[in-house]
Amino acid sequence: MSAAGKLNCWEATGCGREVGGGHAAEFGVCPAALSSTPGCGNGGLGAGRVCWAVAGTLCGGAVQGTWAQKLTTCTHCPFFERVRREEEAAFQLLPDHAAHPGPHEQFISLMAVVDELNAVVTAADMETYELLFANSYARELHGPALLGRRCYEALLAGQAGPCADCVNARLLVDGEPGPPVAHEVESAATGRSYLHIDKAIRWWNGRLARLSVGIDVTERKRAERFREEYVGLVSHDLQNPLGNVYLRAGLLRRSLAQRGLDGEARMVDEILGDARRMNRLIADLLETARLDSGSLELHKQGLELCRFVASGVDRLPPAEACRIHVYTGPAPLDVEADPDRLDRVLDNLLSNALKFSGDKPITVAVRQEGCEGIVTVRDEGPGVPPDQFARLFQRFARAASPERPPGHGLGLYNARMIVEAHGGRIWAESEAGRGAAFHFALPLPAAA
Repeated sequence: MSAAGKLNCWEATGCGREVGGGHAAEFGVCPAALSSTPGCGNGGLGAGRVCWAVAGTLCGGAVQGTWAQKLTTCTHCPFFERVRREEEAAFQLLPDHAAHPGPHEQFISLMAVVDELNAVVTAADMETYELLFANSYARELHGPALLGRRCYEALLAGQAGPCADCVNARLLVDGEPGPPVAHEVESAATGRSYLHIDKAIRWWNGRLARLSVGIDVTERKRAERFREEYVGLVSHDLQNPLGNVYLRAGLLRRSLAQRGLDGEARMVDEILGDARRMNRLIADLLETARLDSGSLELHKQGLELCRFVASGVDRLPPAEACRIHVYTGPAPLDVEADPDRLDRVLDNLLSNALKFSGDKPITVAVRQEGCEGIVTVRDEGPGVPPDQFARLFQRFARAASPERPPGHGLGLYNARMIVEAHGGRIWAESEAGRGAAFHFALPLPAAA
């Protein structure tokens, strides 16, 4: 026993390879017990309390091999955990004389850090699916006996074979480790949701392994589902009566116009405009909830961009459409896009231009530049200071200007997210006091 009264490895395990021990003659004295000099690490005799850092030790009735061969077992040993608990902040992973650790020592140091992460961290052979490493968090969730078992058996409640959507093939590029892959998993074993970030790596012996870090996102997913359900319910309860207001106001306006009551008809136009703006706000709230929860689905189809933009302008109320001038090139511009989502983008840009430009005209131009089809909505309103461009397309961001009517700050955010989901880009150009131009570009299909 060490001078500090703490057990050395041969005393804790009863391996019998200490000097004079029962197995010393057969297997030789354990390298960890060869030195009787105290202070080699964690207050033990020789390497008696840093035995995981010594090759050739005897554990579990078998002689352990090199540093590299011990990396995936020794840090899970009960004696390792015992010493770490006893030493607490003074715990030494390596002996005092290991001032310049080599790659294996560095590897085990890294594994010790990973072992403390509050996330499921595993490494599995990409050919055999055998688990090579599992940190403490993984062992707490799935049991202590994980190493050597196939990952799908150990981590997925005894699943019979590899996952149908296993990402192994996606982690390799020409047979070598490629970029990481992120994906979400619903665990049948724990009933919780995890965001997994997987990366192919070379294990210490050269074999390809999948290093996987799983972060529990269950509470986030629940909050997202609640938010989407709540926003959907509230929006539905608002849209129904609003639809009745819009319909009846439209019928009233037509009746007033037929009677020649133009002044009264203009008052109803204001009601229709407010109803349309309220409907747009509700739609923006719904779209934001879908975008933030990752549940936005695109249903793409072939669209001719010039015709699509002209049709979008024609659907506006006559009092608004008459202020907008559309310019298109002679050649059609065919894109693959979701018409409903793209209509939301165009509607937001047109609505902003109408709101901020007073009674001044608005121009919409559709053109081709390189391999992109570009739509530009330009107004003659107060413009946007250049130092605010970076935040224009952020959620709840609104340009600060006394001349600009307040908005809810969701329209441009939704427009950016939708355009980027199509593989496109969106940006703004403006000079304060000289109007603003908003552009979005969509990729054109490659020529056959």
